[in-house]
Amino acid sequence: MLKKIIQLSHTIKPSASAFILILLSNTVMAAPGDILFSDNFERTTLAPNWTTDVGTAAGINTDTASSPTRSMFTRHQAVIVTSSIINLSVVGADLSFWVRRGDDNFSEDTDPGEDLIIEFLDSVGTWTHIASYPGGGTNGEIITDNIPLPFSALHANFQLRVRQTGGSGVGWDYWHIDDVILTETAASRPPLALGSCEDFEQGLSNWSITSTGGNAGINIATFQSSSSSMFTNGGSVTVTSNVIDTNTVQFSGVSMWIRRGSDAFSEDPDGGENLVVEYLNNALNWVVLETFSGSGGQGQVFVRNYNLPASAQHSTFQVRFRQTSGNTGIFDFWHIDDVCIEGTVPFPVFVLQKSVTLEDDPVNLSNPKAIPLSNSIYRIRVVNTGFGSADNNTILISDGISNGIELFTGNYSGDAPFSFTDGSGADISGVNCNFISLANTSDCVTFLDASSNPIIPNGAYDAAVKAIEFRPSGIMNASTGANTPYFDLAFRVRVTGP
Repeated sequence: MLKKIIQLSHTIKPSASAFILILLSNTVMAAPGDILFSDNFERTTLAPNWTTDVGTAAGINTDTASSPTRSMFTRHQAVIVTSSIINLSVVGADLSFWVRRGDDNFSEDTDPGEDLIIEFLDSVGTWTHIASYPGGGTNGEIITDNIPLPFSALHANFQLRVRQTGGSGVGWDYWHIDDVILTETAASRPPLALGSCEDFEQGLSNWSITSTGGNAGINIATFQSSSSSMFTNGGSVTVTSNVIDTNTVQFSGVSMWIRRGSDAFSEDPDGGENLVVEYLNNALNWVVLETFSGSGGQGQVFVRNYNLPASAQHSTFQVRFRQTSGNTGIFDFWHIDDVCIEGTVPFPVFVLQKSVTLEDDPVNLSNPKAIPLSNSIYRIRVVNTGFGSADNNTILISDGISNGIELFTGNYSGDAPFSFTDGSGADISGVNCNFISLANTSDCVTFLDASSNPIIPNGAYDAAVKAIEFRPSGIMNASTGANTPYFDLAFRVRVTGP
């Protein structure tokens, strides 16, 4: 998988009992609209759903609430409140919550720098920003938000945390949080493709299940890569991948990890309860790669890398796993993990060009100079000269605002503080950079302070903004050799001093 971050610092993932297996199978059967976690804080302590690093600076009270009478608060100082581990091994999830800034009428209001930040623990153990709310806003302001979580949040060890960045001491500076809800959605994970692997940590959206008596799903009974794998059991069942375009000589084959069940962690298959691995060739016939016998050593592990012929190189390639038989119930397991579509993926090659154009200054009517209070336009062109593309929604362009310069955060173009201009003709980029509002956390632009924390700018020239980040949505087109896909970003700055 290819990801690209572009920084303009002028360089330019007994024995298992029957009860456990059934529970996990039911978890896999969750559906869009299901509530995966919710807390309305109608109790007196943060436990069991939350812990805090400063016991006196966070808790639950009746000062104000969304529903019905209580909410969680943070106060007084820098403090972090962290949720328990939540299993988000689903294909999509939304986070919604209610936040209220303190007010002297019921608690005490926050000041600038006493901000509230919402973050989540991603699949590689990094705390990732979701939303932030400034301490210096309207006293008692109520904010409700519903945020689709990114793919990196959809894993078994997800955690949420609420972080207050500062405070003025005991008795001051309250934030109130209520009705925290995680809801499953129908959003899909990226499909299995050339150069990618399926580790079965985020559901089965890339697979279809056809049962004639057997079952399939995901559990944690055994695995190669932490912390789950796919299983088949209990009878005849087939699990088939999404369609994969392998129509390139760069495609070499498929690899995978397979384990026969064992009474030590699931239940072992018997003779005739075999697992068959197959692929679809360019004549649309299923070809057997290998048949694993049900009669064999319990828990035996098979690591395979199958080199495939040219007939496997076509636009509708699929791989499937077929259990031939089994006894009804929680018997006769096979476990599959880390299914990889092997091959070399072409890389993108990004070229960045930055230019500065003086607009005006307060002295010269023509031929403006870069003197205090002069305005300039910064333009950034991003060009892909490579024959590959970065992953969907993974391009990040970051540009620092140096000392003596202020970024204009008002209406530069179409109510946005920046403009986005796509390439034309064969050079269109395939990405977009939308703007919703300065406070929105899901649009294309983010503003950072001197500590690299996201902030909401003032809507004019803002000295607090020390960097601007753009996250275009979509997949940037690759070059064919006869074109150079590109897009331009532009924004205004003002000189404030030497």
